[in-house]
Amino acid sequence: MEEARTPERFETDLHNALEALHSHRDTRRLTAIMVSNQDAEFPADQITAAYAWKGDNTAQNAVYLGIQQQYLFWKHDWSHLSEDVQLQEGWPTFNFHLMAMLSVAMDTYWFSDNQQLQIFDWLRDMVSGAELEPLKLENQNLSSQNTNVKKQIYALEDKLKTLEKERQSSSGNQNNMALIVLLVLLAMAFGHIVTLHQQK
Repeated sequence: MEEARTPERFETDLHNALEALHSHRDTRRLTAIMVSNQDAEFPADQITAAYAWKGDNTAQNAVYLGIQQQYLFWKHDWSHLSEDVQLQEGWPTFNFHLMAMLSVAMDTYWFSDNQQLQIFDWLRDMVSGAELEPLKLENQNLSSQNTNVKKQIYALEDKLKTLEKERQSSSGNQNNMALIVLLVLLAMAFGHIVTLHQQK
Protein backbone atom coordinates (compact mmCIF):
# COMPACT_ATOMS: atom_id res chain seq x y z
CA MET A 1 0.00 0.00 0.00
CA GLU A 2 1.35 3.40 -1.03
CA GLU A 3 2.36 5.66 1.79
CA ALA A 4 0.11 8.72 2.17
CA ARG A 5 1.80 11.95 1.17
CA THR A 6 1.91 13.99 4.35
CA PRO A 7 2.88 17.67 4.34
CA GLU A 8 6.29 16.71 5.69
CA ARG A 9 6.69 14.04 2.99
CA PHE A 10 5.75 16.46 0.20
CA GLU A 11 8.10 19.09 1.60
CA THR A 12 10.97 16.61 1.81
CA ASP A 13 10.33 15.29 -1.71
CA LEU A 14 10.21 18.78 -3.14
CA HIS A 15 13.35 19.83 -1.32
CA ASN A 16 15.20 16.71 -2.51
CA ALA A 17 13.99 17.32 -6.06
CA LEU A 18 15.38 20.85 -6.00
CA GLU A 19 18.65 19.62 -4.54
CA ALA A 20 18.97 17.08 -7.37
CA LEU A 21 18.08 19.79 -9.85
CA HIS A 22 20.84 22.10 -8.67
CA SER A 23 23.56 19.56 -8.01
CA HIS A 24 23.01 17.08 -10.87
CA ARG A 25 21.03 19.10 -13.43
CA ASP A 26 18.37 16.43 -13.09
CA THR A 27 14.92 17.87 -13.88
CA ARG A 28 12.99 14.61 -13.88
CA ARG A 29 12.18 14.39 -10.18
CA LEU A 30 10.74 17.89 -10.01
CA THR A 31 8.84 17.29 -13.24
CA ALA A 32 7.23 14.19 -11.72
CA ILE A 33 6.19 16.10 -8.60
CA MET A 34 4.66 18.87 -10.71
CA VAL A 35 2.81 16.36 -12.88
CA SER A 36 1.31 14.69 -9.79
CA ASN A 37 0.02 18.10 -8.64
CA GLN A 38 -0.69 19.52 -12.06
CA ASP A 39 -4.39 20.30 -11.60
CA ALA A 40 -3.99 22.02 -8.25
CA GLU A 41 -2.44 25.24 -7.05
CA PHE A 42 0.94 25.07 -5.42
CA PRO A 43 0.30 23.22 -2.15
CA ALA A 44 1.60 26.01 0.06
CA ASP A 45 -0.26 24.53 3.03
CA GLN A 46 1.98 21.49 2.72
CA ILE A 47 5.10 23.60 3.19
CA THR A 48 6.07 24.51 6.72
CA ALA A 49 7.86 27.66 7.76
CA ALA A 50 10.94 25.59 8.52
CA TYR A 51 12.17 25.74 4.91
CA ALA A 52 13.07 29.06 3.35
CA TRP A 53 14.96 28.06 0.22
CA LYS A 54 16.82 30.67 -1.75
CA GLY A 55 17.02 33.22 1.00
CA ASP A 56 13.72 34.89 1.77
CA ASN A 57 11.83 33.47 -1.21
CA THR A 58 8.93 31.15 -0.64
CA ALA A 59 9.21 27.52 -1.66
CA GLN A 60 6.98 28.27 -4.64
CA ASN A 61 9.37 30.93 -5.93
CA ALA A 62 12.29 28.64 -5.19
CA VAL A 63 10.88 26.17 -7.70
CA TYR A 64 10.51 28.92 -10.30
CA LEU A 65 14.07 30.16 -9.66
CA GLY A 66 15.35 26.60 -9.91
CA ILE A 67 13.75 26.25 -13.35
CA GLN A 68 15.17 29.62 -14.36
CA GLN A 69 18.68 28.54 -13.39
CA GLN A 70 18.38 25.43 -15.56
CA TYR A 71 17.22 27.49 -18.54
CA LEU A 72 20.12 29.90 -18.10
CA PHE A 73 22.52 26.94 -17.80
CA TRP A 74 21.15 25.56 -21.08
CA LYS A 75 21.46 28.95 -22.78
CA HIS A 76 24.92 30.01 -21.58
CA ASP A 77 26.73 26.73 -20.91
CA TRP A 78 25.18 23.48 -22.14
CA SER A 79 24.44 24.71 -25.66
CA HIS A 80 28.12 25.65 -26.14
CA LEU A 81 29.48 22.25 -25.09
CA SER A 82 30.42 19.56 -27.57
CA GLU A 83 28.41 16.34 -27.60
CA ASP A 84 31.42 14.48 -26.15
CA VAL A 85 31.58 16.83 -23.16
CA GLN A 86 27.82 16.62 -22.66
CA LEU A 87 28.05 12.84 -22.66
CA GLN A 88 31.04 12.85 -20.30
CA GLU A 89 29.17 15.11 -17.84
CA GLY A 90 26.03 12.97 -18.05
CA TRP A 91 23.98 15.67 -19.81
CA PRO A 92 23.40 14.30 -23.32
CA THR A 93 19.61 14.61 -22.99
CA PHE A 94 19.51 17.58 -20.63
CA ASN A 95 17.76 19.80 -23.18
CA PHE A 96 14.94 17.29 -23.75
CA HIS A 97 14.32 16.84 -20.02
CA LEU A 98 14.35 20.59 -19.53
CA MET A 99 11.83 21.09 -22.35
CA ALA A 100 9.62 18.43 -20.77
CA MET A 101 9.82 20.21 -17.41
CA LEU A 102 9.03 23.59 -18.97
CA SER A 103 6.03 22.07 -20.75
CA VAL A 104 4.70 20.69 -17.48
CA ALA A 105 5.49 23.89 -15.58
CA MET A 106 3.69 25.98 -18.19
CA ASP A 107 0.58 23.86 -17.75
CA THR A 108 0.43 23.84 -13.95
CA TYR A 109 -1.18 26.18 -11.45
CA TRP A 110 1.97 26.44 -9.38
CA PHE A 111 3.09 29.74 -10.83
CA SER A 112 1.82 33.29 -11.23
CA ASP A 113 0.60 34.51 -14.62
CA ASN A 114 3.82 36.44 -15.21
CA GLN A 115 5.90 33.42 -14.27
CA GLN A 116 3.92 31.20 -16.65
CA LEU A 117 4.42 33.72 -19.47
CA GLN A 118 8.15 33.69 -18.79
CA ILE A 119 8.19 29.88 -18.73
CA PHE A 120 6.37 29.89 -22.07
CA ASP A 121 9.05 32.24 -23.50
CA TRP A 122 11.82 29.93 -22.26
CA LEU A 123 10.17 26.91 -23.83
CA ARG A 124 9.63 28.76 -27.10
CA ASP A 125 13.28 29.85 -27.14
CA MET A 126 14.44 26.29 -26.52
CA VAL A 127 12.25 24.82 -29.25
CA SER A 128 13.19 27.48 -31.80
CA GLY A 129 16.81 27.83 -30.68
CA ALA A 130 16.35 31.59 -30.99
CA GLU A 131 18.52 32.33 -27.97
CA LEU A 132 21.48 30.20 -29.02
CA GLU A 133 24.42 32.41 -29.96
CA PRO A 134 25.39 30.57 -33.19
CA LEU A 135 21.81 30.73 -34.45
CA LYS A 136 21.47 34.37 -33.38
CA LEU A 137 24.57 35.24 -35.43
CA GLU A 138 23.30 33.24 -38.39
CA ASN A 139 19.90 34.94 -38.16
CA GLN A 140 21.58 38.35 -37.99
CA ASN A 141 23.64 37.53 -41.10
CA LEU A 142 20.54 36.35 -42.94
CA SER A 143 18.69 39.48 -41.90
CA SER A 144 21.56 41.65 -43.12
CA GLN A 145 21.70 39.79 -46.44
CA ASN A 146 17.94 40.10 -46.78
CA THR A 147 18.16 43.86 -46.22
CA ASN A 148 20.92 44.21 -48.84
CA VAL A 149 18.92 42.20 -51.38
CA LYS A 150 15.85 44.36 -50.73
CA LYS A 151 17.94 47.50 -51.28
CA GLN A 152 19.23 46.09 -54.57
CA ILE A 153 15.69 45.23 -55.66
CA TYR A 154 14.46 48.73 -54.80
CA ALA A 155 17.40 50.26 -56.71
CA LEU A 156 16.66 48.09 -59.75
CA GLU A 157 12.96 49.00 -59.58
CA ASP A 158 13.87 52.71 -59.50
CA LYS A 159 16.22 52.24 -62.43
CA LEU A 160 13.50 50.39 -64.36
CA LYS A 161 11.04 53.23 -63.75
CA THR A 162 13.62 55.77 -64.94
CA LEU A 163 14.30 53.74 -68.09
CA GLU A 164 10.57 53.46 -68.79
CA LYS A 165 10.15 57.23 -68.46
CA GLU A 166 13.13 57.81 -70.76
CA ARG A 167 11.74 55.32 -73.28
CA GLN A 168 8.34 56.99 -73.22
CA SER A 169 9.98 60.40 -73.58
CA SER A 170 12.26 59.13 -76.33
CA SER A 171 9.33 57.46 -78.06
CA GLY A 172 7.43 60.75 -77.93
CA ASN A 173 10.40 62.61 -79.41
CA GLN A 174 10.75 60.03 -82.15
CA ASN A 175 7.08 60.43 -83.01
CA ASN A 176 7.51 64.22 -83.13
CA MET A 177 10.56 63.88 -85.36
CA ALA A 178 8.67 61.55 -87.69
CA LEU A 179 5.81 64.03 -87.87
CA ILE A 180 8.21 66.88 -88.64
CA VAL A 181 9.92 64.84 -91.36
CA LEU A 182 6.52 63.95 -92.80
CA LEU A 183 5.46 67.61 -92.79
CA VAL A 184 8.74 68.61 -94.46
CA LEU A 185 8.24 65.97 -97.14
CA LEU A 186 4.66 67.06 -97.68
CA ALA A 187 5.80 70.68 -97.91
CA MET A 188 8.47 69.70 -100.40
CA ALA A 189 5.96 67.70 -102.42
CA PHE A 190 3.48 70.58 -102.31
CA GLY A 191 6.24 72.99 -103.32
CA HIS A 192 7.21 70.69 -106.16
CA ILE A 193 3.60 70.55 -107.34
CA VAL A 194 3.30 74.31 -107.15
CA THR A 195 6.55 74.66 -109.14
CA LEU A 196 5.28 72.29 -111.82
CA HIS A 197 2.02 74.24 -112.13
CA GLN A 198 3.91 77.50 -112.44
CA GLN A 199 6.11 76.08 -115.19
CA LYS A 200 3.04 75.08 -117.15
